[in-house]
Amino acid sequence: MRRLYAHRELTIVHTAETELLAAVDPNDLDEMVANLVDNACKWARGVVSIKATRDTPTGQLLITIVDDGPGIPADALNRAFAPGERLDEAKPGSGLGLAIVRDLATLHGGSVELSNGRNGGLHAELRLPSA
Repeated sequence: MRRLYAHRELTIVHTAETELLAAVDPNDLDEMVANLVDNACKWARGVVSIKATRDTPTGQLLITIVDDGPGIPADALNRAFAPGERLDEAKPGSGLGLAIVRDLATLHGGSVELSNGRNGGLHAELRLPSA
């Protein structure tokens, strides 16, 4: 993503706990994370944060992607997952990325949720079963 968005001069920060394993197909994991990070990079003003941890209460793998962009209107958060839904035509895309993420997460017994940060920006939380 750094190369793809080099012209944006974004700061992409990533942290991960050690020994995290997801019980999902590696290609599906790549697809889910790539779609979420791509969206964050499209909308970020300057910073994208990616964090992978183990969710203590559930034991699931939790991947959180946060950007400092404008976020999504609260009434449109669930609509953003509809196949082909593009909430803003100003950025390139097909409107399929978030639908793919949700379908793949569900297929593997996980979930994805979007929320707006207190200071703006979008928070995406991808939860997947641990291996």
